[in-house]
Parts: sequence; structure tokens; C-alpha cells
Amino acid sequence: MLAEGFGDLETEGCGYCAAASDPPVVQLQDLSERPWPPYPGEYLLGNLLREQVEVVNLVGVTDIEFILQAVRECGSRAVPPLSDCAADAPAFERIQARAPKRLKLDPAGFFILLPQFEKGMIICEHYTSDGRLTHVIEGRRASFIAATAVERGLISQLDHAAYLGRELAKAEIALATGAVYEQDAALGSLPPEAAANPEESSCSPLPQMAT
Repeated sequence: MLAEGFGDLETEGCGYCAAASDPPVVQLQDLSERPWPPYPGEYLLGNLLREQVEVVNLVGVTDIEFILQAVRECGSRAVPPLSDCAADAPAFERIQARAPKRLKLDPAGFFILLPQFEKGMIICEHYTSDGRLTHVIEGRRASFIAATAVERGLISQLDHAAYLGRELAKAEIALATGAVYEQDAALGSLPPEAAANPEESSCSPLPQMAT
């Protein structure tokens, strides 16, 4: 059979062996019988695979018999199963995602996002905790706006940074697709009260200030 980037591909024993004049021959273990995913990290699996790769340089070789002989020799070599390498994998903790136990407001303030569809821009307003507007960040890319907010010191909590990134990504998708954006709501849908009053702003209202 044929593999992309290689010539004829032959299977012998427990391994796959490819031979071609360009690029070099590569020998890999057959992974078709292994459960997937075997490890909770693609980079870890990639490292284990690289340890089982043997490169045979046949660049410039055009003798078919010579190439086939290299394939046979490559396929006859024993390849240890990946399961034998699992013992060397670093220990890790598997954590079940859950909702936060409590909401702690960021003392640095809060944000109001205003996508402007006619200009293709996202307006990001930053307010202090007492409702005073201090900064207005404008941009087309969610990542640039988030980076600017961080560089300006407008965020002091990791959960707030994650929230802003999530909302900015929603706003950028809304600009690209024309979907309705509602801060703190699902993208592309309006809550019943907002749909009944389309003249009202679709942005989260300012918090009530204690008197």
C-alpha cells in the first residue's frame, strides 16, 4: 500500500516499514491494536513514538532490489511495544472540571464588551469596581484586546482573565459570522426578556452601586 511522502509500504512482523529513495526509510510499531487514547498527552505519546523510529538513509538510491532488501531488514528487527515505555511516563493528577465554589469579583474592575458590526470592531470598556469608566480598548482581534488589558494591569485575577478571553472570543466569532452577541449568554441567542425588548442594549448592565 502507499503512504503519503513514501513509496511502497510493506508490513512484516509486528512493525511497519517504509522504503523510498526520498525521503529515508522509517520503521514504526503497528499501533492498530492499541487502545486509544493510550496516554493523556499527545506530546508524551509523540516522545514515545520518536524513541521507536529508526531512520535509514536511502536518498539517491534507485536500485529497487536494494530498497526492498532494506525494507526486509527493517521489518525483521524487533520493536518493543509502547506499553513497555509507559512505566517511564511522568506521574500526573487527573482532575474533574467543575463550577467554581464561589464568585470573587476582581478588585481591578470589570469589562463591558460592545461588538460594532458595521465597523467590524470590538469595543472593550473597563470600569472600576464603583462603576467609573477608565479605559476603552478597540480592536478586531480578541487576542490583541486581551493582551492589551493584561499589559495595562486591568485584570488582577486568573479567573477574570479566563472570563474576558472567553467573552472576547465569542464577540470575535459574532463579528465573523453575524451571530447575536450577548455578554454572559450563549452565542447566537437572546434571553426572552431581551428578545421582547430589542431596543434595549444587549450588553450586561452596570452593577447597582450601594448608596
